[in-house]
Amino acid sequence: MEQLQYFQILYEKDYSHQINNHARQTLRENKWNKKCTLPEASDIARLVTYLETNEAKCIARLDTQFDADAYQELSTLFLVHLIVFNRKRAGEVSKVTTDFMSQENRNQMDEESNKHTLNAVERKLAELMNRVEIRGKKNKGVPLLLTPHLNKCCNILSKNRQNAGIPSSSKYFFAKVSNPEVHIRGADAIRQICQRLKVKNITSTSLRKHLATMVQIMSLPNNELDRLAEFMGHSLDVHRNFYRLKNDIQDRAKMAKLFLFLSKGSKYIDKIKNKTFDNIDFTHEMIGELVKDEEQEEESDEDDREESNKDEREDESDEENKI
Repeated sequence: MEQLQYFQILYEKDYSHQINNHARQTLRENKWNKKCTLPEASDIARLVTYLETNEAKCIARLDTQFDADAYQELSTLFLVHLIVFNRKRAGEVSKVTTDFMSQENRNQMDEESNKHTLNAVERKLAELMNRVEIRGKKNKGVPLLLTPHLNKCCNILSKNRQNAGIPSSSKYFFAKVSNPEVHIRGADAIRQICQRLKVKNITSTSLRKHLATMVQIMSLPNNELDRLAEFMGHSLDVHRNFYRLKNDIQDRAKMAKLFLFLSKGSKYIDKIKNKTFDNIDFTHEMIGELVKDEEQEEESDEDDREESNKDEREDESDEENKI
C-alpha cells in the first residue's frame, strides 16, 4: 500500500519531468538522426518518360476501340503523373472528384488584362498550360497544373468514363473500373510503377522534399517562396506587401517553368540554380519542344489508327479469298 501511494505521489509531481521530458527528447533525437533519402533526379526523369510513353500507348488503344484494361491503366498512369509533376500529396489527387476535373474547370488564360504583366515566353506558357483547383489539406484549395499531354489524358478518361461502366453516381475521377465507388490509391500506384522500373525512394512525400531541396539552390525572395508554398498547399506566414498576378495566371506562367525543369532530370538543374522565377531561362525553343511532343504524339496516334485499319482490311481480304 505504501509503494502504491509513493507511486501516486511521484506520478502527480514528477511524471512530466522524469518521463515526459525524456520521452520527448528521445523522439526529437530520433528525428534528428533519421536518414532522409531523396529520389535521384535521373530516376524521376525515367519515371516521367515511362508515364508519358505508356499513357500514349493507352490513348492509342482507346482511340481504336474501347478497352477496359487500357482505361484502368491510363487512369493509374495519369494519377501518378499528376502527383509527380505537381509534387502534390497522393491522397489529395487520388480523391479528386469529377466536378473538379471537368473541362470548364480546366481553364486556360483568358484574362486579357493580365497579359501585359508577363513576358512573351510566360504568355505562351500560360496559354499552353491548364489549371484546376482541388481540395487540399484542411479543405484548402490547391492548384494542379496540366501540360497539353496531361490535359489530353484527362479528356480521354472523361470521354470513356461511361464506356468503362462507371456510373454517374461515382464521384471519384480516378474510380476503379472493378469498384467505381472506390478510388485508386495514389501511394499504391506510385509504389507499383516504381517497382516495375526498379527505382527507389520515390513517394509523394519524398518528391515534395526533393522540390524543397531544389528550391534551396535558387534565389527566391520571400514573396516567391510564399507563392510556392501556397501552390504546394503549405501555410507560410509571410507578409504580403507586393503586387502579384491572379493565382491561376501565375501558376501557369511561372510555376510551370520550375515543374517542367524538374521533370527533365539532373541536366537541367543548373538552369534554375540561383534563379528567381522571373530569371529562370525558359526559352521559346523549350516551349516548341512541349508543343512538338504533343504534335508527335498525335501523329503517332494517327499512324497507329491507320496501321490498325490497314490490318483489318488485310484480314477481311484474306477471309474473302478463303471463301
